[in-house]
Amino acid sequence: MDINISVMTPVHIGTGNEYNSLEFLARKVKKRRFIIRYNIEKIFKFMYKNHKDSYDYFLDFISKSETSLDEFSKEHPEEMTPIITSLSKYSYYSSFLRYPLTKKELSEGKRSKDITRIKEHLKTYNKNNKKFEAYIPGSSLKGAIRNCISYNTLTFRGEKNVFNIKKIIWDNDKNLNELMKYLHFTDSESVQKMAIYGTKSFGTRRNTSSFLETIDESKKLDYSIKFKYYTNYDENVHKLNKFHEEFLNIDKIFESIKNFSDDVIDHEVDFCLDNKLYDLLDFYDKLKILNKNKNSPLLRLGMGAGFLNMTTLLKLKNYDKNIFMDFKKKNNIGKKYKYDFPKTRRHIMGNHKPLGWVKLNKIEEQK
Repeated sequence: MDINISVMTPVHIGTGNEYNSLEFLARKVKKRRFIIRYNIEKIFKFMYKNHKDSYDYFLDFISKSETSLDEFSKEHPEEMTPIITSLSKYSYYSSFLRYPLTKKELSEGKRSKDITRIKEHLKTYNKNNKKFEAYIPGSSLKGAIRNCISYNTLTFRGEKNVFNIKKIIWDNDKNLNELMKYLHFTDSESVQKMAIYGTKSFGTRRNTSSFLETIDESKKLDYSIKFKYYTNYDENVHKLNKFHEEFLNIDKIFESIKNFSDDVIDHEVDFCLDNKLYDLLDFYDKLKILNKNKNSPLLRLGMGAGFLNMTTLLKLKNYDKNIFMDFKKKNNIGKKYKYDFPKTRRHIMGNHKPLGWVKLNKIEEQK
């Protein structure tokens, strides 16, 4: 069965790597801003072949800290012009720059060219068009769905002992391992154009800003990325209990996703009210409406999802907040502070939206 995902807010599935300002240039073309990532090895070869007198200087230049390709381009426009104007030859790919400079930043002389590091999104090389394209791995979708199923199958049955609760969570997680062997999601279709967003954590005084490559949010909900879902479960061969066997059905999976996302959204609404984040509150109010249809539930993926989105501990927090805090303390989860846990959220600079919300739809097979 095919499943389509519409991206509601930018999704970042990181590689763990980042690239710096020696590898990209910010450019504005017809009022649109781009980040162009260059192939440094090809620039080396070009400089060595065509500008040997500048080659040694270029090597020395890039070895210094706090230098950028933009600075070198200004110092050596003649050498760099052929590189800048031949994107297909010297660059890997380009991404839309969605970082809106505020009036304050503009007055302080801040420029989009001052971005120094960008975190990579997972990509694949498309041999047909010879371009690098972003995608969402099936493992990320499966992991997020696993957590939804775990959340829906977990029950504490009036238990108050923290150590017993830990065992209940452990046993529930262990029992799901057998089920997950039979749930399969392919990697998504790849997306040509990525977008780069500036992000920052709310709730901390530390400088937590970072720039991310993302799969951009859909301007229209009919734009979607396709996955395939299938199961190799054979009831005549494999043995699952009837309770877990229900979750092999995509309708049951979607129901569990919706239930979990309902609780996550309610939790985020409370956070917005407590912190007077009214713009963000409006966003989550709209998500609540969008998540009413069990056949097209919302799910959160990738960076920014947060601790409670990636674990079943929201279930414990909703069950008994005092037990949750005691559980957190006894298991060394998070830092020790008086605020409600977790106290930080990563938002997009400029519009304060959270990262990673997507909407799922199943595509019925043609008969």
